[in-house]
Amino acid sequence: MSLQYYDYQLTIDKIIRRAAQLVPGVELVYAPPGGPVVRSNYAKEWDRIQRLGSALEELGVKEGEVGKFGSRVAVLDWNTIRYYELYFAVPLYGAVLHTVNILLSPEDILYTMMQAQDEVLFVNEDFIPLARVASSLIKSIRKVVIMSDKSEHGEVNFDGVEVYWYEELLRDARPYSFPELNENTVATMMFTSGTTGRPKGAYFTHRQLVLHAISVALAITIPPISANIYDTAMPLVPMFHVHAWGLPYIATLTGIRQVYPGRFEWGWILRIIKEEGVTLTNGVPTILYNLLYHPDSPNYDLKGLKFIVGGSALPRSLLNEATKRGITVLQGFGLTETAPVISITYEKPYMKNWPDDRRIELILSAGLPLPFVEVRVVDEQGRDVPKDGKTMG
Repeated sequence: MSLQYYDYQLTIDKIIRRAAQLVPGVELVYAPPGGPVVRSNYAKEWDRIQRLGSALEELGVKEGEVGKFGSRVAVLDWNTIRYYELYFAVPLYGAVLHTVNILLSPEDILYTMMQAQDEVLFVNEDFIPLARVASSLIKSIRKVVIMSDKSEHGEVNFDGVEVYWYEELLRDARPYSFPELNENTVATMMFTSGTTGRPKGAYFTHRQLVLHAISVALAITIPPISANIYDTAMPLVPMFHVHAWGLPYIATLTGIRQVYPGRFEWGWILRIIKEEGVTLTNGVPTILYNLLYHPDSPNYDLKGLKFIVGGSALPRSLLNEATKRGITVLQGFGLTETAPVISITYEKPYMKNWPDDRRIELILSAGLPLPFVEVRVVDEQGRDVPKDGKTMG
């Protein structure tokens, strides 16, 4: 047997190709506040992703290789279906997707884009003023692609930079044949502000993204979340933040229905959860708080919603309120640099009959390591502490 059969590359095309082949008709819904609802599916999205590959070629984007970054392609956007398409098309082309943190100060946004040496900027029209400043100050930016929910648009000019419109690029493009990449090719990059000083960059390879998707997908099928193929997922982690904790890749890997809400408006999101039957989402405790305590929240039945929380410690009072509303909460732990999830509070078989107070303590903990993750808890001298579930590191 040829050794090539043992050299199966873990690249993210395997994720979207599988969905397009096995569940082509499963919906992906884009429902922005105030805009028309767009209903797509995995087959249509794979076609658009391939067309986006041709658009990247037209824009002069360069392919990278192991040890050498491809062109950096920056994105300023909300949680849109176009962002989802860029999640796949840019890395599959061999370039590096830079998911720009739109919540940073303008100064830090410009700093991160300058450090990344972004060459092409995809920008939601809401961020055009910021994009104009970026393109005038960051000389590496050569081309800007504007993304809009509107069917018509006026003329938009950037000094010294070529301007394109996303939908026009896709409309005129042919399906692109993506190259066969090495799994250790860099796929994405972002900057974390979770340290001292200025934001610092982190990057991720195709292999890291695929293994992370597999690991989390396996872990969340276990109680208490018990995710399954009948769920409808909607990421409420911003898509610029560590791939929305991987949920778009995980949902595509498992072939489940997905919803993208655009700009976060909590009254609208509550409505979309109800109208689109969203059952699986994620976010920091503040996002869970917004769902529970928005003035419109009492008008919506949230029973059956599965919420993966992380980013900061989950308050017991918030967990109690979510439980009263019928929401199943699971807590995870991770770092930007780990893509990000390291551990999740899933149950072991002997925990099934634990009393409620012990189950609450489990949910409030950092959980158990994901498949393929090895964790050490050490003291101040770097020595392993006892594995008794009590000793702090």
